[in-house]
Amino acid sequence: MNPTSIDLHAEARRRLIAAGLDPNERRERSRFNLAEHRLIHALEALDRRVPESFAGREVQDARVAGWADRFVAEGKSYGILMLGPTGSHKTTEAYAAIRRIAIAKAERGLGFAWQAATFAGFNALMRPRDENAHLADFDRFCNAEVVLLDDLGVGLESDWTDDTLYRLIDHRWANKLATIVTTNLPGKALAASVDQRVASRLGSLVQMTFRNADGRKAETL
Repeated sequence: MNPTSIDLHAEARRRLIAAGLDPNERRERSRFNLAEHRLIHALEALDRRVPESFAGREVQDARVAGWADRFVAEGKSYGILMLGPTGSHKTTEAYAAIRRIAIAKAERGLGFAWQAATFAGFNALMRPRDENAHLADFDRFCNAEVVLLDDLGVGLESDWTDDTLYRLIDHRWANKLATIVTTNLPGKALAASVDQRVASRLGSLVQMTFRNADGRKAETL
């Protein structure tokens, strides 16, 4: 077992004990073992899939925390539209929300299917590839419990990208699957930059505006 695995096991046990599960109580042992297995799997996936700049971050915004907790409790939501300038921590909060949900569901012994990509990265994934791999990727994005689509409105757009985005957003909206969308564009500019049908469905998302200063700027020494 490598040091990272040891750290994940230790974090999993700490979280489960804090949640009230006793690994030494015979009646709870099987429940604890299942939750521990799910939690370690969730932590490993987060460690592997979340970009390093956002890894391990906890939710700081009470609005985001509240939304994530309601999603865990209710299991359904249209999602969040995060608006704000560059560096206002939208993406950090989005990945932190995914982390919060993944851990909360794992503590209950439940799995969690999520996908995340920048808008430009999503478009790249959707380009036709050998053995129709892009169709499998599209299906995963369509049907994941939560999808993060970061930086909507950034990158080249065409009729093809517009159609792909519409099919994704429409499917998720119709089935009330949660989509977290971040964008640097103000609301009116975003609406003008996407298909009108997409803009209409984005209107179903909980809108949150972020106004923090650019957190990426280095401090002046």
